[in-house]
Amino acid sequence: MKLKIVAFYAACSLIAGMIAESICLPALVGFLVAGFFLPGLEVYTFSSKDNLKALLEALSELGISLMLFSIGLKLDLRSLLKKEMLAATLVPVVAVISIGCLLLSAAGTLGVTALSSLSTAKLACLSFVLSFSSTILAVKSLQEDGALGSLNGHIATAVLILQDVLAVIFLTLAECTTPSAWCLLLLLLPWVVKPLLYWLINRLGHNEMLILGTLVMVLVSSFMLFGSLGISADLGALVFGCLFSSHPRASEMSKSVASLKELFLVACFLQLGAGGIPNAQGWVIAAIFLILLLVKFFSTFLVLLFFGFRTRTSLLASFRLTNFSEFGLIVAAKVHWMDNKWGTILAIATAGSMILFKPLGKILPKLCQWLVDRRPDERTANLHPDDQLIDLGATKILVLGMGRVGSGAYDELQGRYGEIVTGVELIADEAKRHTFAGRYTINADATDSDFWIRILPEHQVEVILLTLSNCQANLIALTCLKEFGYKGRIAAIVNHEDDRIKLRAAGIDAVFNVYSEAGSGFASHLIDVLNLDESIPINPKRSILSAI
Repeated sequence: MKLKIVAFYAACSLIAGMIAESICLPALVGFLVAGFFLPGLEVYTFSSKDNLKALLEALSELGISLMLFSIGLKLDLRSLLKKEMLAATLVPVVAVISIGCLLLSAAGTLGVTALSSLSTAKLACLSFVLSFSSTILAVKSLQEDGALGSLNGHIATAVLILQDVLAVIFLTLAECTTPSAWCLLLLLLPWVVKPLLYWLINRLGHNEMLILGTLVMVLVSSFMLFGSLGISADLGALVFGCLFSSHPRASEMSKSVASLKELFLVACFLQLGAGGIPNAQGWVIAAIFLILLLVKFFSTFLVLLFFGFRTRTSLLASFRLTNFSEFGLIVAAKVHWMDNKWGTILAIATAGSMILFKPLGKILPKLCQWLVDRRPDERTANLHPDDQLIDLGATKILVLGMGRVGSGAYDELQGRYGEIVTGVELIADEAKRHTFAGRYTINADATDSDFWIRILPEHQVEVILLTLSNCQANLIALTCLKEFGYKGRIAAIVNHEDDRIKLRAAGIDAVFNVYSEAGSGFASHLIDVLNLDESIPINPKRSILSAI
């Protein structure tokens, strides 16, 4: 019977997620809504009184641990601890807590009894939960806009990670457990346990063994080790993720458990919605929560402007963070005084922020342009070093993507035409390596419209080579070029013939198939270097056909 209920929950979650995505909403909204109705539907569908509360709780805990482990894998303290990133994280948190307490206290005074009974500390706790932003929604938005590598994408990602760290610290303090004296041994983790873990992970393959090994490490670190020492299991998952952040396979480990993490978190969202539909006061409180979105947006926007980021960068980064977080719901679910009623209200507010996110995103480009037009001095202002305008000097040829093909093309063109070639590379370390090797290379994302806005002087480049990693990236870069009125010549590389057709149809002047044309290029090189024409007779028929 329990397996039948599992199948029922899974099917309902799938349908709810598909309906949400069909109307351009995150699947998370569908899962939360499904959670509102599933307990009642289960009563009418199954005669058994068995329920999945315990199972949902277990899966939720595992999903949260996997999420925190994945966050730890991505932690880069050097980039996260910059003053502008810390300010963009902490100032909005303080603003949301301060204004949130005032709004909620005022609502309680005006007759919202659910709020009037809460102390200032509990109101501050509610507001703190609402200061987090949705990682899922922000990353999806960045992917859709092709802006993961952009500066506003880096800012939003750094703030999201710092928010998650704050949430883990809060969870650790909220559990109010007394750590064991043995917890001091955890200080030895980087020197004793880390080498053993690296030895283990290096001996796992690239298949199910890596998934299982990562899962075991999360379970052992969070529940068995940290949990048994009286320390938050969530902190344990985050710490062990940090231990692996410098490992060469960190990205592979994150990808290996990504699907498991998302699957287990579905149980968490179902559980959060299981408190049922709130009463009229609950809807009023959820509406008050939504007002705090404005506080989040303007506080983040003003902080970024203060640190010298351009208006467009500040606006886009702030918008990515203007929503409520699914992680905030998880934090609320683990605070002992918040019952299902508050979890449901927070879930509705979170779903509401995600519903508002989509239409607001459509008017964002016009808002960007409107604000930029009213800051004409921005081009000469003292901008942040990461957001400075780019002067290409005498550059006539731009190579976008400095991989093997791009760097080879750069060397050939530089040798023929001199110092009029500039490379563009997304990975900062690779850009530095190419510059050190004598190839002038800019660290930037060619698929980011921000990059083209920052180029000075405009429209001087005559030829652009698209040598990015895949056809889609080349198409996105081409769209940016057209958007900003580029009139010069464009060439690109592809790996497949159908990609050549796409790029030619999109308006690219010359497309080179790396695989099919590399062979003919290699043969021509052999003929020249080995003087094959002198030692091997030329086929007369082939010679005639070639002449024709």
